[in-house]
Amino acid sequence: MIEEDRVATDGEALYGLVEEYTGFGDHRTGTTVDDETREWFADELAARGAAVDESAYEFVRFEGATQVTGGGRVLPSMPLWYSAEGIVDVDGLGVEPLEMLAGVWALDLDDRIAASAALGAPAVVLATGDRLVAHNREPMAPTPGPPVVLVGLDGADPGPVAVSFAGLLEAARSATVLGRLGDGAPVVVTTPLTGWFRCAGERGTGIAIALELAARLAERARVLVVGTTGHELGGLGVRDALGRLGDRPGAVIHLGASLAAADRGDDGALELSMLRRALVDADGPTRARVGEALEPAHLPVAPEGADWSAGGGEGAMWRGPDVAVLSVQGSFGRFHSPDDLPDEVTTPDLLARVGDALVAAAHRLLDVTT
Repeated sequence: MIEEDRVATDGEALYGLVEEYTGFGDHRTGTTVDDETREWFADELAARGAAVDESAYEFVRFEGATQVTGGGRVLPSMPLWYSAEGIVDVDGLGVEPLEMLAGVWALDLDDRIAASAALGAPAVVLATGDRLVAHNREPMAPTPGPPVVLVGLDGADPGPVAVSFAGLLEAARSATVLGRLGDGAPVVVTTPLTGWFRCAGERGTGIAIALELAARLAERARVLVVGTTGHELGGLGVRDALGRLGDRPGAVIHLGASLAAADRGDDGALELSMLRRALVDADGPTRARVGEALEPAHLPVAPEGADWSAGGGEGAMWRGPDVAVLSVQGSFGRFHSPDDLPDEVTTPDLLARVGDALVAAAHRLLDVTT
């Protein structure tokens, strides 16, 4: 057993990384922003002493745009990815509310699409609540049916709306960023790099802490950093990476969505989201020690036997015989929305608190594998 790293995490530095990440724009896979973000992430790894390369893959990318007007205003909107190709302009459509869980997940999306297709609607407009919320999609050829448009109703009922929709499919490329640093027993630190909008809390906080964690763990282990793309598109990047990496390492730390994301409390202060959790695939005593380390980050460890598939299930993909896995995932009020911006979702103090907890938890996980 190696004594835990007691160096305090620099929250201001981590917050600066979150700001840099969000500054690139909307982090959609296969776009120029994706390319620029991967280059930035590779440079940050190299600055920490890593040898860096990429594992490229190809896929079919959806590119689309919408405009929805009603009630004398333009509503926040976006196409549902892969719902249709072509151009559609139609007026006089009603807006139908989706059943949203915790304000961020539509429970009836597929059913609503199927029902609209059966009715032969020219287009369907589905409201995600008072905020526009994107939804992950599998890359696929559009099935016969209407184009689907998501909107946020940030005011009064707009009544009938006019919709303009444009969508196309095209060949695209992205890649997984791989960084190697340190010596000793192997451990993977992995985090997604892409999402729907600026993704400050959803992705930026995990990316910043992943960079910090990798550098700290390299003092005792051989660290492979895996920065995946395509999470929002069926986990394209992690599936490609796992197909190329071969044998699993002894330990995996997966930093998924919303690692240090926060919501505003009644007093207006940012408080770490209660919709976050950790999953630990290890023996009982190790689970308990990891859970104790994560308590200051308000990251409860899910009970043994919990479903790992929530949040996209990337952590579950790394599980295997003789692999100790710590996976953190979750959500918050601005999840998958254009409002997920640094000053609205996290602070240097929160990043430092979560960073310190993850470093301590990772050391406890590695105690049984290195």
